[in-house]
Amino acid sequence: MVAVLPGIVSAGYRGLMRSHSMDGMLEEAIRLLNLGDLDLAEHLLRQILRQDARMAPALTLSGVIAYMRGGSEAAIELINRALAINPDDPVAYVTCGQAYRALGNLPAAELNLRNALRLEPGRYDAHLNLALTLWSAGEHARAATYFKNVLLLEKQSFQASFYLAQIHQEDGEFSKAEE
Repeated sequence: MVAVLPGIVSAGYRGLMRSHSMDGMLEEAIRLLNLGDLDLAEHLLRQILRQDARMAPALTLSGVIAYMRGGSEAAIELINRALAINPDDPVAYVTCGQAYRALGNLPAAELNLRNALRLEPGRYDAHLNLALTLWSAGEHARAATYFKNVLLLEKQSFQASFYLAQIHQEDGEFSKAEE
């Protein structure tokens, strides 16, 4: 599972918050999520959603937690609700793409990850997850493009380097596979 949390608190999320108390609760939920305390973060998110069931960031983060716990179908349902409210959230698209890939729905995964890249072209986790999705679909040549993008964004990505080496070996480019 690839982490989706770095940078999750963006100016966009803060701008969508409705009140100071909910603002503080959401930021605390994000802090707890980043610390790995899923139970308490989920508890805070449920409190927020009881006050405002249409708060897109809380729905997205609830979907992130569902995905982290292996609940891909629940994650998709929560995130699709968030995207119906705010269709401009790359975090939501990345997590939804990961959940669809986990369920084996590779076309839906690809669509969501491309939407994330449309909104934020330099998003590392979107490039990596799109590459992994294309790899899973057997489209290794297309995946190579996104693995290369990952390495441009994060030169030390073991995952991208590993898969690119596999692709180069498949293509008989052994000198490139050793790089």
